[in-house]
Amino acid sequence: MQAGAAEGDITPPVGVDLTGYVARLGHSVGVHDALHARALVLEDGETRAAIVVCDLLALADETVQAARDVIATAIGTVPGNVMVAGTHTHSGPATIFLHKCGEIDPRYVATLPGTLGEIAAAAAARLEPARVAVGLGDLPQGAFNRRGSGLVPDTSVGVVRITRPDGTAIATLMTYGCHPVVMGPDNLLISADYPGVAVRTVAEALGGTALFMTGACGDVNPVRRGTFAEVVWLGEAVAAEAVRVAESLGEGEVGQLTCASEVLALPLLPVADRDAHATTAEACRLALFEAETRGEPVAIRTARAMLDWAESLAARMDRGEVLTTVRAEVQAIGLGPAVLVGVPGELFSSLGARIKAQGSGRQVLVAGYTNGDIGYIPDAGAYAVGGYEVSDAFKYYDAPAALAPEAGERVVEAAHRLCASLG
Repeated sequence: MQAGAAEGDITPPVGVDLTGYVARLGHSVGVHDALHARALVLEDGETRAAIVVCDLLALADETVQAARDVIATAIGTVPGNVMVAGTHTHSGPATIFLHKCGEIDPRYVATLPGTLGEIAAAAAARLEPARVAVGLGDLPQGAFNRRGSGLVPDTSVGVVRITRPDGTAIATLMTYGCHPVVMGPDNLLISADYPGVAVRTVAEALGGTALFMTGACGDVNPVRRGTFAEVVWLGEAVAAEAVRVAESLGEGEVGQLTCASEVLALPLLPVADRDAHATTAEACRLALFEAETRGEPVAIRTARAMLDWAESLAARMDRGEVLTTVRAEVQAIGLGPAVLVGVPGELFSSLGARIKAQGSGRQVLVAGYTNGDIGYIPDAGAYAVGGYEVSDAFKYYDAPAALAPEAGERVVEAAHRLCASLG
């Protein structure tokens, strides 16, 4: 096994719209902390792969494809061996379409594939003999399941330590399943949120390059929110646990590198007929009128987002273009004793825990927001309860309906198949 790592600045210009909150009013007004992309390139003599993580909410499908093509060419591999992920910070620029959650700056987004290719190429230029070790810690005090006090999230901190034969660090990859939403919609400063603090702290403590991948956090939020002091608290807490785990690991092993992926057609819930949807659209118009009458900016913005979705879906109905499934690529990269499974969306914590418990004898880590973002992927039990993740979130993503209850199960099954196929 050989490994190399590099990072580069991807901070957008001040003034771009930030994303992640419909309640955010106004453009960005400054930079609290720079945004970065970090690349880990691996090779075992037969296979070369790259894991590239960006301090961004997520990347749209077309940006992902362009980036994978550029990165693959830059490092000498195939696009299917490239994983591109976002940390899901809600204080970064708009990079995927979400109704009334920030306008995308196409000039900024157009720079990303080339920049990510350059960072990956720099990592590939640093390839050197490496050993891999993996372990799990836990940080229960950092996060909670936002859908109910009786639901306990998976708060494990996954750590992949990649070192030179002399034990010095090349890279440390960590995962934690908690939404990067310490900063709320009132924040207008560009920031990587707590993952940025975690990465900097681990790199300072262990050396080398640190990477953070957000785990299955579709229903998991930080316990403490609202200020940059809380950003530092959570970032440093994650980092401290990651460092503790990394320092407890043995020397690691020279392992095989394997890559696999599976493209799923995940089913959506049925869509109402055209007449029923017309009633929904009219209700959205009324809600917007009432919000405008009250003069409430956030309510106006929310109602406008819902009306935009209703009108968009109506137009697709008229054209006969309403989808019944959504494309989702599940990807797995095996690196020695570890397997990293990437899922393109906001996976619920229970589903991530089930993927990790696949029983192959290797430690499985899960990362969301990889190779795109299809929206929330709830567990089957969530549908009886309803709530934002099931009832409303898909509208911001401009989907015709939420995923069907069996979709999450299909993601888990695909992940288990991929882990088994890696050997």
